Amino acid sequence: MSDGVDTTLGRLGTLLALRARPPLRRILAAWAACFAGEAIAAVAFGVLAYRSAGATGVALLVAVQLLPTALLAPIAFAIAADIRRERLALAVDVVRTAVVGAAAALSEAGAPRETLFALAAVLTVGTAVSNPPRRGLLPLLVAEPSELTAAGVVIGVVQAAAQTAGPLVAAILFAVSSATGVLAASALCFAAAALAEARLPNTTDLAARPREEENPRVLEQALRALQRGSQTVRSDPELRLVAGLFAAKNLGRGALNVLIVVVPFALLHVGSAGVGWLTAVLGAGGVAGGLAAATLVGRRRLVPAMAAGVALWGLPLIALGGLPYLAAAIVGLAVLGAGNTVADVAGYTLIGRSARDDLLGAVYSVHEAVRAVAIVAGSAVTATLIELSGSRTALVAAGAALLIAAAAGGLMRGREHSRQPRPEHVRLIRANPLLGWLPPIAVARLASRLEPVELAAGAILLREGDAGDCAYLLETGELVADRGGREIGRVRPGGVVGEIALLHDAPRMATVRTVTDSRLLTIERDEFLAAVTGNAGARDQATMLVELRLAEATAAAAATDAS
Repeated sequence: MSDGVDTTLGRLGTLLALRARPPLRRILAAWAACFAGEAIAAVAFGVLAYRSAGATGVALLVAVQLLPTALLAPIAFAIAADIRRERLALAVDVVRTAVVGAAAALSEAGAPRETLFALAAVLTVGTAVSNPPRRGLLPLLVAEPSELTAAGVVIGVVQAAAQTAGPLVAAILFAVSSATGVLAASALCFAAAALAEARLPNTTDLAARPREEENPRVLEQALRALQRGSQTVRSDPELRLVAGLFAAKNLGRGALNVLIVVVPFALLHVGSAGVGWLTAVLGAGGVAGGLAAATLVGRRRLVPAMAAGVALWGLPLIALGGLPYLAAAIVGLAVLGAGNTVADVAGYTLIGRSARDDLLGAVYSVHEAVRAVAIVAGSAVTATLIELSGSRTALVAAGAALLIAAAAGGLMRGREHSRQPRPEHVRLIRANPLLGWLPPIAVARLASRLEPVELAAGAILLREGDAGDCAYLLETGELVADRGGREIGRVRPGGVVGEIALLHDAPRMATVRTVTDSRLLTIERDEFLAAVTGNAGARDQATMLVELRLAEATAAAAATDAS
């Protein structure tokens, strides 16, 4: 019993610790305002689309919003790759304020549907561009891995609360005003987000940047980012599984984007305001899901929770297809909202702790592109099913597809990388001048991926002239390096060996043997290079270390020649 109480108190303590960090408070406030603005705008544009052409109009709106997103978001993100993450988020929200404000004015002036849809597409592209840097800020601002999950829980609750309040505001404004007033309220939310983001700290010294050989053209840079992100996802079984579950969930999101507008009109007969009320129910369920997701804080295994969240998307849709009543819709959408929060908290935490910081933006760019395509596909298929077989068939089909995806994810839960980083390895990394600058999440990630090597005294670790494929961090023992048969230096616990071949992309400069029984920790080539070249201070330390090693080798050779 006491263990359970201690665990609960520990999770609560981690959540409360976030309050003591002003940067986290500001990014969460910005997120809340963004979520509210997006939710209000979604209701406004959705109602305008349904009034123009029914379910087909809603599906057309989704396609107009998200197909350009899939194509343009990676390019826009590549253009802004050199902008600090917090400044990029601010710039996008300033633009979104202007775009939604223009939509409000044009709606009042009776602008054609196509013009408003084009502005909705610009708004969605902005959301896709700002999501990767905003998500990428979290691993830089938290102090330990459990805080990343805690921050994800708070974001889930904030998102759900904003998506409850936003549609409620939209419903009230639709009851007393028009789409113009609803869009104006959305613009005010984006302006509030920009104000919060203007006070975020400079993260330049915490972020690792991808290494480029030259300054490529924008399109080439975008393609490289997508390629890097795709390769990262494909090569990591955990990220691949998370991407699959997110793709399934976003197919469901596309279906829901149509159903949340069509069902109130065609099945429940509650009109425009009903779209806002039911969307608010979805957000309220998300708040409850956030409370449930708090139990994930401190847990290493999160794939089962993500799969369960996707299942909670499917079950209510099937139930609503069988029981097309307002009460069933309210309960079902609340459960679906809870599942959405749980899936998002687990999924985004997995990405944040699994992808290297220099690759995180690329991974999120791929995620946004896949998300856009999946939502468009889900909405198109759902609109077609509604036209051919009715809303109830579309509900059941979408729910069944989500349940199948959740079951598949649960069966593949063994792909999750669940090794806990050892505290002594974390301390060793933090004490090393090349690696100690890494943010806490990156340190924990690297520590969990170190492969131990134990060698007896006199064993050869590296041979002069061999290709360099990794570096080693010495945990215990002592190493001696010789070049051409001459001793040029020794390495003691906490030191790195094998780094020169990696940094210079050259053969090993020396043979390294163990003096005593030794235990080393292998650092894979790309991991090492990302760590020691991703920060100016680390690069300076690496340069100093290489110069010192070369100077020691020269001095040792001169001393041998003199004797």
